[in-house]
Amino acid sequence: MRILDPYKDQIQRYLALGLDLASIRKPINPQLERPISYQAYQYFVHSASPFA
Repeated sequence: MRILDPYKDQIQRYLALGLDLASIRKPINPQLERPISYQAYQYFVHSASPFA
């Protein structure tokens, strides 16, 4: 399981609202054990099938 998999639905809802990745990072990163980079979010969104 990837670090953002538990947040996949939440990220998908934010994207449907038209939020950019920088805005999506703000509420999710504090929930993670260690914050991850913008590039990690970008890779997750572009590699995860519902987002592609």
